[in-house]
Amino acid sequence: MNHLLLMAIAGTVMTSVLIEQNAHVLGAMAKPIATAHSSINDLRTGNWPGWRGGDGSGLSGDADLPTEWDATKNIIWKTPVPGSGHSSPIVWDDRVFLTTAEGPGKQRFVLCFDRADGKLVWKTACPSEAFETKIDPKTGYAASTPVTDGERVYAFFGSAGVMAVEFSGRLVWHCDLGEFASEYGVASSPMLFDDKLVLNCDQGTIAQAGNSFIIAKNKMTGETIWRTERPGQPHSWSTPVLVSVEGSDRRELVLNGGFKVWAYDPNTGEALWHCDGVKDEVTPTVVTGNGLVFSVSGDNGPTLAIRPGGHGNISETHVAWQGRRGAPKVPSPILAAGRLYLVGDKGIVTCFDANSGKSVFQSRLPSSEFSASPVAAGENIFVTSEEGDTFVLAADVKLKVISKNPLGEPCLASPAVSRGQILIRTQKHLWCIGNK
Repeated sequence: MNHLLLMAIAGTVMTSVLIEQNAHVLGAMAKPIATAHSSINDLRTGNWPGWRGGDGSGLSGDADLPTEWDATKNIIWKTPVPGSGHSSPIVWDDRVFLTTAEGPGKQRFVLCFDRADGKLVWKTACPSEAFETKIDPKTGYAASTPVTDGERVYAFFGSAGVMAVEFSGRLVWHCDLGEFASEYGVASSPMLFDDKLVLNCDQGTIAQAGNSFIIAKNKMTGETIWRTERPGQPHSWSTPVLVSVEGSDRRELVLNGGFKVWAYDPNTGEALWHCDGVKDEVTPTVVTGNGLVFSVSGDNGPTLAIRPGGHGNISETHVAWQGRRGAPKVPSPILAAGRLYLVGDKGIVTCFDANSGKSVFQSRLPSSEFSASPVAAGENIFVTSEEGDTFVLAADVKLKVISKNPLGEPCLASPAVSRGQILIRTQKHLWCIGNK
């Protein structure tokens, strides 16, 4: 069974020819940019700072994105990406960041590109050569998307640990998180809120799930703020999402896991609630809106609309509605125009009314495989196939394909959207697409 995401493995600290060699400086301080009650989404202002925009939604405020392109049309620049990986690009001001792996996966890097022309600015290696013994081709060793707070870039590399790198390319800190065991590799992306860097560290099989945990690190020092064990939680490649509970000042850290959706106190790591009904292999990240948390799991599996704010097992009390079919195995859902859109791994698009769960439509895209998660901007949804074709869909009550845009190169990574441009990582290149 295939899954999209995975992390990297690594070597010793080095930068590109444009930056002098890094020194191992651990525990250095960076100026925090978030207030006590702000999320990274409040701060991104045209940037795309992490997985699906940094808040897990996949939503962008851009309304002037291109809807037609190919390998030459509307291409601002195209640049080669060294090594291999399926992590998605992130953007902050004039910088674009990726992760990659070279050689047999033992050397993993954070890459920085110039936003203006796509040139590689620096390349910093993870100071560990530990690696996962089992991976899947659709994960590899560099599929986890990094995250940034505008001061540093944070990258999670599974058995090789987690690292923080300044915008200059200098390593700030690195932490070992132990060995990761999975049939498919490590998949979850790190997320930021307040002063915390949160990582889903679930292991890969039921037999290995006794070692699963979720952890919050101090983003400035790498020290552990809290760690919560997740025994019996296998097969989760999902990224945690911060959820605000309507009508209160309560925030919950929600994680789509094997067999259950969990919510944690983001400040202490205490488990708040869990909801049954999820399949055992979970890659999609939850999305939130309309006062609900939406979870999808499994190949054509269930869709759950959950009311947050509960305590204990809320399976019988807080499920607003449930869809029985159409859920993807890998791509995360998108909430747009009051409707929940699911793009299945085989190209079947399923749409629900987000409030009622009523089925709106189900139809198929003319492409065979999808691993990238959709993003939405304006009145359109953008979803990229494994063949490298990005379909622009109208966020409508029936499937309307506005355009099909080929790049001619395989793609498993999800797009990033920033200031009227779309950035797509394909097998060998990073592309910047914009109206010309």
